Amino acid sequence: MELRRVVIVGVVIVVLTAAGITFWQLSPQVESFSPADGTRDVRPTSQVKLTFSLAMQPETVEARLTFQPSREGEYSWEGNTLTFTPLQPWSAGEQVTVSLARGARSTLGLAVPRALAWSFTIAQVRLAYLWPADGSAEIYALDLLTHESEQLTNTAGVVDFSVAPDSTTLFYSAANDLGGSELWSLDYASGEGALVLDCGRDLCSSPQLSPDGGQLAYERTPTASGGQATHMQVWLLQLERGETMLVGQPDHQTRAPAWSPTGWLAVYDMDAQAFLLVDPATDETIEAPNQAGEAGNWSSDGRLFVFPELYAVDALTSAGVLGGSGQAVLSSHLLAYNLLSGQVEDLTFFDYLEDTSPTFSPDGELLAFARKYLDEQRWTLGRQLWLMSALGTDLRMLTDSPDYEHTAFAWHPDGGRIAYVRFNEAAIIDPPELWVINADGSGALRMMIGAYSPQWLP
Repeated sequence: MELRRVVIVGVVIVVLTAAGITFWQLSPQVESFSPADGTRDVRPTSQVKLTFSLAMQPETVEARLTFQPSREGEYSWEGNTLTFTPLQPWSAGEQVTVSLARGARSTLGLAVPRALAWSFTIAQVRLAYLWPADGSAEIYALDLLTHESEQLTNTAGVVDFSVAPDSTTLFYSAANDLGGSELWSLDYASGEGALVLDCGRDLCSSPQLSPDGGQLAYERTPTASGGQATHMQVWLLQLERGETMLVGQPDHQTRAPAWSPTGWLAVYDMDAQAFLLVDPATDETIEAPNQAGEAGNWSSDGRLFVFPELYAVDALTSAGVLGGSGQAVLSSHLLAYNLLSGQVEDLTFFDYLEDTSPTFSPDGELLAFARKYLDEQRWTLGRQLWLMSALGTDLRMLTDSPDYEHTAFAWHPDGGRIAYVRFNEAAIIDPPELWVINADGSGALRMMIGAYSPQWLP
């Protein structure tokens, strides 16, 4: 009897163990998640992803997934992978804890057997810039909390740079030993760099990565014998294949490439005196006539392209416009080209103004721009920083330093601050200054002397 009892107990144990193993094998497991536990310097716009071993009932997972601090967002599924996209960026420097409670069920009805929790830390948004203005410049990154700067590049001189959308990569142009320049990429989180394009004796600059990360637009200027720059044109580099393609007509000079968030490329055609709005996927090209030739800026939805344009208007003696009676005055207006309708709208409304340097806020609701009055009573040496709505209304002047020119506006990713460069028009030998101001006009603070070309590293 005793032996029989032992055998029965043994059989029961084996059966229960086998059942437990089977249950465990049939139960859904979290196979992977990102960002990984303990990761630092996570981008404020990063998504949270969980991949399960089995197909899940979406509502049972989403109801048990929580975030601390709490954050609203959108859920999407691709196979067994859930992606959470926050509606608002995570706050810089904060620790985010993600928790999945027990009870999330697969399509077979079995539940995830245990709870899961992990944490990651959001990176401090830093301000990248070039320094010094009077020498061989390098890229630096400034922590606005500690006011400490880190040198990111070590080259023979950086010409210019841009921060790639939705990545930790920046692209820059640097001088080479042949008198030309090279295009480089730099992962500013890891510090790893790579040569993208060696232009030999040619001057390559203004690298701009497409939203899908597949193409790099840039300016290329061949140099004739004696080192003289000749014919500037915009090119596209297919990063995966290494192939290049000219944008625009072969005998035209083009410059100032700028991608829209939807993948359209704007370049300025100096011969046609027009912006070319190009869809590289279909080769569709739209011409927007323009005499000013200054850089424009796309709205966050890719619908509007805003650029300055010049208008000759008669000087009005009664208004005290500079130039006097009977002499023409050039006003600069901001025009918004609507890519969907093909319509152009004047956002400036009034003459006897110089409006330039339009820069959309991250949400597309506001435009930062530089304004200068041309009437004698309000005329100043320098243009001031202004804000207005994307419709051209609700104007606000943020700076009031008449001798200083304000330019190179760069919005913080959360839309709360604007970086800019100012220089003294009354003392042109003075170095430029890098400033940051709150979007409500408060808290203007000089960050660096001799620095220029600010861009945020999200």
